[in-house]
Amino acid sequence: MSKCGTINEIRKTAEENSTLKVDLAASLQAPINLVCSVFDRQFLKDDPFKTFTTASETEMERFWEMIQLVDDSVTNEDRTAEHIKQKVNKEFG
Repeated sequence: MSKCGTINEIRKTAEENSTLKVDLAASLQAPINLVCSVFDRQFLKDDPFKTFTTASETEMERFWEMIQLVDDSVTNEDRTAEHIKQKVNKEFG
């Protein structure tokens, strides 16, 4: 992990090492809970902030399957708007 400089490098390393993925998720749970508890007590114009749990891997897989029904050139590797913009520019540029 100390060699990873970006979230993409962490993802790649976690994909190569299944126990790292589980350990990383477990180690992040305490900070996630802390941030959620802070946000859950906040209000904006008398409306409380809401936090949500992250999508499961199964839910994300189903999401990408639905996206690919609309455009099969987009993959789950296209994680940013910039990635998708580059694909559009290549296709229509």
